[in-house]
Amino acid sequence: MNLKRFLVALLCAMIAVSGMAMAEDPKDQRIAELEQQVAELTAQVREYQRKELVAEFDGGEVRAEDAQQQYAAYEQMYAQYGFSLKDSGMEDLVRQQVVTDMVDEKVVLFMADRLGIAVTDEARAQFETEASEAYEGTVRMYYDQYFKQNYPVEAEGLAKAAEYLNGMGYGYDALLDSHIKSYLREEVYKHVTGDVAVTEEDIQASYDELVKGGEESYKANPSAYENARMDGTLIAWNPEGYRAVKHILFKFDEDQTARYGDLVEKKSAFETEKTAEPEEGAEKREDAAIDADIAAIEGQLDALYQELMPEVEAAKARFNDGEDINALIAELNEDPGLTDSGYPVAANSALWDPAFTAGAMSIPGIGGISEPVRGIYGVHLIYYMADIPAGAVPLEELRAEIEATALDDKLEKTYSGQLDAWKQELNLKIYLENF
Repeated sequence: MNLKRFLVALLCAMIAVSGMAMAEDPKDQRIAELEQQVAELTAQVREYQRKELVAEFDGGEVRAEDAQQQYAAYEQMYAQYGFSLKDSGMEDLVRQQVVTDMVDEKVVLFMADRLGIAVTDEARAQFETEASEAYEGTVRMYYDQYFKQNYPVEAEGLAKAAEYLNGMGYGYDALLDSHIKSYLREEVYKHVTGDVAVTEEDIQASYDELVKGGEESYKANPSAYENARMDGTLIAWNPEGYRAVKHILFKFDEDQTARYGDLVEKKSAFETEKTAEPEEGAEKREDAAIDADIAAIEGQLDALYQELMPEVEAAKARFNDGEDINALIAELNEDPGLTDSGYPVAANSALWDPAFTAGAMSIPGIGGISEPVRGIYGVHLIYYMADIPAGAVPLEELRAEIEATALDDKLEKTYSGQLDAWKQELNLKIYLENF
């Protein structure tokens, strides 16, 4: 007998005994005593039930069993990428995130009902159609990929695929429920944030924060700055000494790349030999002999680069004859990562091949082109596009992006603030110790 049934049985026995004692004790006193005992038993039952929960609030709860299932799904997902939550020490962090996400959804759906937000008949019909199409398509895919071989009769195979998906929680009802919940969450979000707008003060504050953060992050960290620019991060502050460059890369082919790697490895080994102490019992070669080997390698590298030089010199001549650099880049460049904004380069750049950095910084003036630069990927002709002004980028140049960022921030703060307020109003309690 579990605890709950035991308490119910005990309560019944107490009521029966109270009936025999009613003749001797005052009626009101016995009723009060029984009510107290019922309250204590109810509290004990409730405390027992709480051990099955990871969260509860006035109007809903999150069961530990459901949270564990969600955690197991995350665990399996990470494992598919060779990542162990246990070995990485992330178990507690992921468990907390699981509970937070499940609580947020429960609270939002509860508030949707309280606010009178419901799925319209038109929306439900649309969701039913979408869920049905998605479900049927998934059943068909699973049949074709996993069940067809063992169930050559299509109807039987489709039925088995459907049975499997339903058992895994991916059936039609689950898809429809997902559509409905997503709709309700979106409608609650609109209800909370519908009147949110940014002011000039909001825009200025967002800009100031971006400038300050950029200076703190990039001033002494060229790698962070260069990666941010290459990733498309909104930049509001630029370090000193940067210029924007484009280039035409004449890239080694597969064979040339292999030969280059082999020659560089051999040269590095000779350079190490020259500075390292010989092994015990071995004689150290004369520096002159090692230098001769290095010179031979350098001669082979020169010959390798020379294979690309006819194309390089032809492109340089076309530029010097007045052809547009962008047209030449579009025709000849073999660097797929180059964008219209080019690359940010400074004397202390950390992201680029040192040869590329040196070549970019060697160009005396804007609009000029470098001498052929021998790099690790081939030969570059580098074009000096513009200087990147140091310091804060003027707000007006970034206004549209800053305004969008400020609005996103305000929407997020408004919504998360309201969600926190609802949790407090609904007396949310979290029991991570049960997870």
